[in-house]
Amino acid sequence: MRTTLKRIIRILLNVYRNSIKDRLKSYYIQRSMNELDKKDRVSIDDSRILFNTQYHWYYSWLDYTLAASLELRGSNVCMLGCDGLPYCEQELFTDNRPSCKDCYRITARHFEAFNLEYMRLSELLSEKEKVEASNIAYSFPIKELRYLIIDNVKIGEIAYRNLVHYYKGIFEIEGDVADTYRRCVESALLICAATKNAFSIFQPDKVVSPNGKFIQSGIAIDYAETNNIPYYTWDVFTQHTATSIAKNEVSHNQGIDSVWEQVKNTKLTDEERARVYRYYKLQSKSENTPYKYYDESVISDHNKILAKLSIPEDCRVISLFPNVEWDSTAMGMDCAFSSMHDWVFKTIEYAINHKDMMVIVRAHPGEIKVPISLRTSTPICDVIRDYYTALPDNIKLIDPTDNISSYSLCHISDAVVVYTSTMGIEFALNGVRPWVAAKPYYRGKGFTVDLLSCEHMCDLLDNMNFDKKLSKYEIELAEKLAYTVRYRRLFSYPFFTNGKFKFEIMKLLPDADPVMENICQYIYDKRDFLDIGKLDMS
Repeated sequence: MRTTLKRIIRILLNVYRNSIKDRLKSYYIQRSMNELDKKDRVSIDDSRILFNTQYHWYYSWLDYTLAASLELRGSNVCMLGCDGLPYCEQELFTDNRPSCKDCYRITARHFEAFNLEYMRLSELLSEKEKVEASNIAYSFPIKELRYLIIDNVKIGEIAYRNLVHYYKGIFEIEGDVADTYRRCVESALLICAATKNAFSIFQPDKVVSPNGKFIQSGIAIDYAETNNIPYYTWDVFTQHTATSIAKNEVSHNQGIDSVWEQVKNTKLTDEERARVYRYYKLQSKSENTPYKYYDESVISDHNKILAKLSIPEDCRVISLFPNVEWDSTAMGMDCAFSSMHDWVFKTIEYAINHKDMMVIVRAHPGEIKVPISLRTSTPICDVIRDYYTALPDNIKLIDPTDNISSYSLCHISDAVVVYTSTMGIEFALNGVRPWVAAKPYYRGKGFTVDLLSCEHMCDLLDNMNFDKKLSKYEIELAEKLAYTVRYRRLFSYPFFTNGKFKFEIMKLLPDADPVMENICQYIYDKRDFLDIGKLDMS
């Protein structure tokens, strides 16, 4: 009875939020937009800008408000929305997909509220294209699909990212997993065809899209890149509702290569430097993270860690710090190795043949210490145990629930190796040089060992090139990068207050809000992404 009541209450709340409340909000926005006088519109830039806004999610308000702001500055804007696919990015192994009809209705309602022109996928696809997508997805062998490329878009790879995200883990593509993957591929092919047709009809000068790594967000920017059309991606992080934007790259990757020469020649003030260390100290104790990874019973004493892991005093220690397997931060960032698993297993194979070295794999606490829907289905330590019938004594696995301090483990290791984890920055701020196996934003910035290949890593290990301690200058480089990424790269979007959307029509107008003005100027290529606005850390 209680369960039934809870279900009814949940249904009623969803109806209220998605129908009644949202309709009232959309009505208010549209009425406000209609009251704008023609004099409020100026002719700053007449670019044709396509917004790849496939479906409404909480932060899509950024797309709507930015599109409206650009239109008020003279741009010709068109939105691209989804009205139904075989696979939807919003569905997970643990969560059902929303109704396509309801989802599209909500998205279109928001387009119309802001008086934005829009196209939908179904009207961009011919029956022939739909049949062809289905035939390819369901008749090609999985191995061919995995590396399928259409119009220079890596269909198979992007679909695989969605597969990993769907299952929150990495599985063999067979059985039910294969069926899901084929649905992902079919959707990717349909998106690709629809995007191509949308480009042909609208002929955009620029493309804007959230994220940029998955089927419904990434294919449009891949297609833009193939056709030499500038594209802009944005993301909003749960932590502090921090917003980032980038040109011709995925903003989620937080790259700063285009401004690094400028950044590294600046000098941080004492307060700016202190701010960096305060932030990462809070992060190390999960006091500013969305989930609590920190364990109050953490083991930080070096001798206790050595004893718990049975590490001989004269043994060389190499510690690996993998990402959460389905973390999009690591997706598409491979370079020295074909994947994160490839890196972990090849390092373990090296250790099996070199008993004088100990390899420790420290699993990310985020594999387990998160809500059930976000927990990893294939924790890295379990994957390793399943692969090997028995591990030699010089390979140690630290599970995500283990309370050994990663920071203390860093100091007792001869080398610490990361994939794209933020731990790489934290190690550098602690004066320890990280080895980097993929392409995070801090690679190649002067304080890391950048692995070029498995052979390169093995050569370093063979020759015991453990140049671990960073110089004062190198630490300063890490501090500058950390400050830039955290406080100059990220900003608070004007229409979100404490994570909640609040519509204020005056902020859309030219020169009315400095942050909106800076974002529009960035889209118009009149400034870079540094210092667009301040980040509210409250």
